[in-house]
Amino acid sequence: MFALFIREIKLFFQSSEFFEIFLYKFAFLTLFCLFFLLILFLLLMLLCLLAIFLVLFFFFLTLNLLLLIRFPLLVLGKSAVNDCKEKEHHCHHCNHFLQHHSSPYKILVCLLCFS
Repeated sequence: MFALFIREIKLFFQSSEFFEIFLYKFAFLTLFCLFFLLILFLLLMLLCLLAIFLVLFFFFLTLNLLLLIRFPLLVLGKSAVNDCKEKEHHCHHCNHFLQHHSSPYKILVCLLCFS
């Protein structure tokens, strides 16, 4: 009885049904894995695009804020810089910034010093 069972198993594995079932399962698993990898790749690309967008957004937001701060200070600042140069001995920070930094920083610190 046991030998008959073993013989039936050998015949089943030698038959084409086993290989058809195996190939269908293998093909299904392969397609499923490829589909899963495609979805992961698309999600990764979407995440990269979102990161690039956020970096550019915050870069341009910061740039615009700096420009919004810088240009009014440049417009208002010529008289402020002249006042700072006349009164620089009253404020150590203003003197330091007048010597070591560019004009928007000079203007900002001088406005803070002498306001």
